Amino acid sequence: MKINHISPMDYNHVRNTFKQALRYGRYKALSFMRDGEVQFELYNIEKDPGETRNIAAYYTDIVEEMKQIMKRAYVYTDDYPRKVKH
Repeated sequence: MKINHISPMDYNHVRNTFKQALRYGRYKALSFMRDGEVQFELYNIEKDPGETRNIAAYYTDIVEEMKQIMKRAYVYTDDYPRKVKH
């Protein structure tokens, strides 16, 4: 899947926790810190609206593409520089 355009409503981040979420079509991706490590989860929200089955390990191409979109979408500021790398 090649993602060409993400509208502003499809991407969100929480600055003080560095959590990010991206929704594209039937997929929702989450990036966050847990125990000092960056975690990445991917869900098919059409088949799994409760987000109970993380499918990131099965769709690595989609995961990599969504990570790049999150990286480009994040807006750095002096108050909130990026502390983690995808």
